[in-house]
Amino acid sequence: MDHGASNWDVSKRYKTDVLVGNWFEERLVYDRKNHTHPSSYSIDFQQRGYQQPDVVLRRNGWIRSNGVGKEILLAHHGDAYKKNWITWYDEDFNGRGLPRNPPLRDWHSGNMAWSPERSDFPVQGSPTNWGLKERLDKRWNTSLQERSTTSKNDFSTTYNASYLKPRTEDLLAARQPSFLPPISGRMPANTGSQDKFEEPAQKLSVVAT
Repeated sequence: MDHGASNWDVSKRYKTDVLVGNWFEERLVYDRKNHTHPSSYSIDFQQRGYQQPDVVLRRNGWIRSNGVGKEILLAHHGDAYKKNWITWYDEDFNGRGLPRNPPLRDWHSGNMAWSPERSDFPVQGSPTNWGLKERLDKRWNTSLQERSTTSKNDFSTTYNASYLKPRTEDLLAARQPSFLPPISGRMPANTGSQDKFEEPAQKLSVVAT
């Protein structure tokens, strides 16, 4: 033993293959080496010098990634189509539309289309109210009220609907206490079951009422 060595000598006495100390943390340390071989990126990339970023290209990329706002899609005609809630189905089958016949169309050879087109002048107004929202609100409110009082509603399970709460008188049942057998209740602590143990004779007394 080297008595001249310091007590704080923590030099490694084992190979690196031996897992001692903080071997896991030591493996996580990145060993930076001076590699001389070039990579494919360093071969293909060529420095062009200092250049300013293209502002127009970045703006076009930002607009392309964010898309067009709702102001451009919906409000480009102001409030002209604000009440355009009547669909063609509602107009054809429910009679929603103008009180008179639409104007006759003429063929325009320059535009190669009939004018005025029906889609260019949609019917303005509120949509047809079928009463579905009111009916569902009434149904949901009734279901919530029944939920607090009864068990028959949309939120109840099959077990909750079929379960019957027992009555109070059914829970009150007379029970006789169970006594231990005499041989197990009077056996001494140091006596096993193999030992002979004579049970004293018990006398039964009947009390006449």
